[in-house]
Amino acid sequence: MRELLPYFALAVSVIACALSAWTAVRAGRWRESDSAKELMRRVGESERLIGLHAQRLLQIEEDIQALPTKADFARLEGEIHLTCKIADRTERAVARLEGFLMERKP
Repeated sequence: MRELLPYFALAVSVIACALSAWTAVRAGRWRESDSAKELMRRVGESERLIGLHAQRLLQIEEDIQALPTKADFARLEGEIHLTCKIADRTERAVARLEGFLMERKP
């Protein structure tokens, strides 16, 4: 029985090689089948869509970079507050001048 062990190992190796060759042949045939072509078409379509989504995301990121920040809003609020102060002072000055001119008698 021990004399047959090397032949048994050889037989197992030959069977393993034959299975590997059979798998490679089947894989080659599958690549040319309709289901493989459909799968490749779908993968290509998915890659195209992913590319389009990547472009859209880049555009959105660029748009977000152009949006005003909290600091921009704070600066704008300060400018508006300053403009309101100037407008109030101008309004009071106009009211004083109107009062002065209305009270003056010719």
